[in-house]
Amino acid sequence: MAENEVWVYSENKNVCLELLTAGKELSEKLNVPLASLVLGHGVKDVAEELSEHEPNKIYLIDHASLERFDSMSYAAAIETIVKQEKPKILLIGATKRGKELAGRLAARLNAGCMSECTEVDIGDDGSVIAKRAAYAGMAVATEKCKSTPAIVLLKPGRYEKAPSGGKGEIVELSLEIPEPSLKLIEFKPKEIKAVRVEEAEVV
Repeated sequence: MAENEVWVYSENKNVCLELLTAGKELSEKLNVPLASLVLGHGVKDVAEELSEHEPNKIYLIDHASLERFDSMSYAAAIETIVKQEKPKILLIGATKRGKELAGRLAARLNAGCMSECTEVDIGDDGSVIAKRAAYAGMAVATEKCKSTPAIVLLKPGRYEKAPSGGKGEIVELSLEIPEPSLKLIEFKPKEIKAVRVEEAEVV
């Protein structure tokens, strides 16, 4: 069992590398392993690439129903492994998809979720503490989450990307994922003409 580990997840590679840097700081303070989640279909190469960075291990969930992002299916999959492995912290990138996923996951797990965070740390009592902008950026709010797991949505661009040079263990998990209540009929990707916010150097 991976009880009290620090986990990170983002569908965006660059954001995930930033989360690994934040996660490493937390895992070192707690003296626990750092793990990354990789979900999708045919994504073992993604797990292998991530394994070269900071995580001690990568939990790989490869399932046909996860080929395209669906917050209900992804939340169901992560809920299952969270209940099995019992991590202490789950860092999720505050992208559009990440926010949708974190909300569903927090509801399913009855867990606290701190959103739009710019920093995350461990308090003297072992609780998870995060900072975020408040009052239109005129103040900084400091929040504490006492639930386990604590779900933290970290804004992109706040941490450096984790360097390569490691070799984490890839743990392949086999899960039964229920059919979503909504069915995707058609998918039309939107043409992107500008730099994504999470990839911009200056906002």
